[in-house]
Amino acid sequence: MLAVPSSSAFQFICQQKNGNYKCTVSNYQPSLEGTFVFNHVPNEAQSIAFKNLISPPIVGRSLFGNIPSSISTVELHESSSMRTLIVPNATSIKELIIAEPTLSRLHFLPNGTLSKLYILRSSLATVPLTLKNLPKLSVLKLSQSPIEQIAFESFCNLSALTSLNLKNNLIASLTFQASSATSQCYASLARVSLSSNKLKHVNMTVFAAMRELEIIDLEYNQIEVVAGRLSNPKITTVILSNNNLFTINMCEWNTMLLIKSFSLAVNSLSQIPQCLGRMRRVQFLNFNHNKLTRITIDSFVMLTELRSLHFTNTLDLMHNKIHTITSTLSDGQRRRLFLLDLSNNQLQTVNLEVLAPIGWFVYVDFSHNKINLLVGRFSGDDMRSIKLSNNRLKVLDFCQWEPVPRFTFIYFGSNELSHMPNCLERFATLTYIGFQSNKLNSVSMDVFGAMDNLTTLDLSSNEISRIAFHEDRHPKRLSRLILSKNKVECSHDNDMPFCPLEIEFKSRDKNSDWERNNNSLREQLTIVT
Repeated sequence: MLAVPSSSAFQFICQQKNGNYKCTVSNYQPSLEGTFVFNHVPNEAQSIAFKNLISPPIVGRSLFGNIPSSISTVELHESSSMRTLIVPNATSIKELIIAEPTLSRLHFLPNGTLSKLYILRSSLATVPLTLKNLPKLSVLKLSQSPIEQIAFESFCNLSALTSLNLKNNLIASLTFQASSATSQCYASLARVSLSSNKLKHVNMTVFAAMRELEIIDLEYNQIEVVAGRLSNPKITTVILSNNNLFTINMCEWNTMLLIKSFSLAVNSLSQIPQCLGRMRRVQFLNFNHNKLTRITIDSFVMLTELRSLHFTNTLDLMHNKIHTITSTLSDGQRRRLFLLDLSNNQLQTVNLEVLAPIGWFVYVDFSHNKINLLVGRFSGDDMRSIKLSNNRLKVLDFCQWEPVPRFTFIYFGSNELSHMPNCLERFATLTYIGFQSNKLNSVSMDVFGAMDNLTTLDLSSNEISRIAFHEDRHPKRLSRLILSKNKVECSHDNDMPFCPLEIEFKSRDKNSDWERNNNSLREQLTIVT
């Protein structure tokens, strides 16, 4: 008889959580404690977890046969001696969660009840062949196991399976052996995840039999080659980010009529893939962290529902960044787009006159480039926000811009501006303007006088010594003025240890409200210094 040390004393706890009882049995040794513990499981309990089950290497009916019929979820965790688990057919269990590092064999007898199986940790080297005995299985997760190969026909008989999660294993090979028996596979399978494995080569034809498939997740592998035709008619999401792709050929793929999201972030692409038109209805495209140097927006003209386009690159700060962006599209080909992210690249000159599609986006991010010149006529009826921060801008001129009727946010932080941009007053709808960390030294609020919606103005970390408000021309709704960390240089000698930042409120005349101390702006305004 195995003596249980005091540090591993038997424990039996049942707790109510979210209206349900869950029982936890720790350090249970059936040969010593017997089955009395199951007589004390509350009738309301739906879940029981066994932690460090002290048992022979083979666990089966002797355990499952005593679990009360009210229990629908069973968990098995960290049992040092378990090598084989046999799940019998006559159980009420609908959900089985296994985290047993020593488990190397898992056998299922025919079972028409089990619908969810989570193998979170094991020593299984292959997918259990007896999964075919679980006709009601709808969710399967098998992770943190030394599985190196997946033969998709192993799951063929699981007609109720909707989600197959094979993350975090050692999978290096995917195969599918087509036959007459496999022609009707995967009647319900909608999601396959193979992320965080060891794949280097993927042939997309292995997914061909999965006609209901909507999501393929292949991120965090080592994929260098994607071959074969992707032909799944209901696909909505393809994730190929965090791999080693230098190129990808989509020209053999079927048209993806329902595609919404496609991610190739964190690869080594030097060119935009050809045949993006295979996914005309895609809304989200992600090329973050690649090695693109030149792009043309024309590559995306056929994507009629595109809303988000990402080109950020924050991994390689020294070379292989986008320095050129072009387009031959005219405003007559306009469509409404959502987000264009070109931050953290190598852009230096942006001529908006030849980049009409920039104005089709609602949100545009040019931050963290090397832009020293922003020129050209511009029209952006749908634009709400543009970020130009962390560049090298010394001068800005918006006099050639058409009115931007929905403009609410503009951010110029961390540039080299020494005075306000020309014609900034064109943007009367702005609610936020950020000028922090520039070289401004004096600001007249007349510039913002026509901006009746402006509520926040950030002028922090400049060299401002004077701010002037005029009663007849100032932003009427301004409620927050941020002036902190301004480096004020003294223009005259005085005995003060520092030079204060001057803020003036100039009245219109001697009979005005401001002169009579009826200054509503001063009452509503919070000045942060």
